[in-house]
Amino acid sequence: MYKASGRKAKITTIEQDAHLAREAKENFKKARADSDIRVKVGDARKILRRTRSKYDLVFLDIDKQDYMEVLKNCVRVLKRGGLLVADNALWEELGPFRDKINSHPKLDSTIVHVSDGMSVSIKK
Repeated sequence: MYKASGRKAKITTIEQDAHLAREAKENFKKARADSDIRVKVGDARKILRRTRSKYDLVFLDIDKQDYMEVLKNCVRVLKRGGLLVADNALWEELGPFRDKINSHPKLDSTIVHVSDGMSVSIKK
């Protein structure tokens, strides 16, 4: 995502596992992107609740049972016209999530039928 942005993006990523967060930081450093990518370590559900920043894009790829819990805060932190992209959207257990984004008054959503699916929602 960073390279596709023309190296103009400011990215925040949340990683629950401290070891994986350190590995990500090293990878960003090797790619010379570490000054533009901030890694937060902890529970995404809690971090999103406290987040006051606004984002152009939120990529959701956490434990599938938590998608519904974080949806409200994902929409809240998105700028108008921002994208919410959720991985594995075709998984059976994400049926309630798909129903919610498809009927959400602040989202226009579609499902991309590639592999395990991706939902793409634009905030109105």
